[in-house]
This record gives sequence, structure tokens and C-alpha cells, in this order.
Amino acid sequence: MPFVPTFGAKLHELVSSGHDCIGWSEDGTHVWVTNPERLARDVIPRFFGHCSYPSLSRSLHAHSFTISPGSNNTWHHMSFRRDAPALAKTIMRKRPKPNERRRPEAPQDPHVSRAPNAESALARLCEELREEEQAGETLMLTLERTLGCGRPLGHTGPCGSAVLIGKRARVLTAKAREAMAGDSE
Repeated sequence: MPFVPTFGAKLHELVSSGHDCIGWSEDGTHVWVTNPERLARDVIPRFFGHCSYPSLSRSLHAHSFTISPGSNNTWHHMSFRRDAPALAKTIMRKRPKPNERRRPEAPQDPHVSRAPNAESALARLCEELREEEQAGETLMLTLERTLGCGRPLGHTGPCGSAVLIGKRARVLTAKAREAMAGDSE
């Protein structure tokens, strides 16, 4: 199985690549960035699938890197050192902490939405369904009249929408094809 570089391994390669906008501190325990814009434009895309310094910064935070006091662009991680590239491979993304303030919730019906605008969204959806139902009924009547069917072709389904019934739907489809074939001749 081929080696897939971890975030730490890619970052170690990026910092060690010798670009003048990112590098190691003298003791090799910190990473400094002098020009985030140029780093994002010229260097980050070579190592990561984006060209954003804020995205790199979020990834550094997510992998437990800290900003050195007194500097916005100097980063530190205890397992990230210039002389230990193998150690960088062990750096893992932080797991999200469970929210201690969260109260246990009562079991709810999975079909009921808890979104704050659920009622208005539901009202809009019902209105759309009513409009579609009216349009479907109008279309059904037009087709019945046009094709000269003596019986109704559909019925109202459980959601109030027009539903074609199997055999009658096939009759309608066949009559529609005949009508279209007659028009094209």
C-alpha cells in the first residue's frame, strides 16, 4: 500500500523546501512565516490542494499547533522539529471535544424537523404542493378531454397530488403517441 503523506509530513516538506516566505527558527522548533500572501500564492498549492493561508492556519490549529506569544506568524508543535521529519508524520488532527453543557435530549420523532424555520419552510412546501396539485389536475382534465377518455385517468394520492393509475396511464400514453403521430403526418 503506497504511503499517503500526512499533514505533518507535507508541512515538514513545505517548511524544509527553502522558500523565503516560510522557514525554521534557528533552533528548528518553530516555523515562521514572513509573507502569508506570497506563501498562499506560490508555495501552498504545491503541497496542499488549496491556495489559502487562512485554510493552512486552520489546519495548523486543528493539528494542535500553537502561535508563539508575541507573533502572529510563528507556529510551534512539540512533535514538529527540523531534525525529526519522521516525528512530523505522527501529528494527528485533534478530535472534537464533546460539549459538556449539552443536556440529554428526549427521543424525538425523526420525521419532525428541529430547524428554527421549519414551520415557515413547511408552509412554503405545502403551498408548492397545492400549486403542483392544481396544475396536475388541470393537465389531467386537459388530457382526458383531448384524448376523449370516458373515465377519469387518475385519483388523488395520499399527499393530495394527482396519481395516474397503472392501466389507465398506459392507455393515456398510447393515445398521446397516436395523437402526436397523427399531428406529424
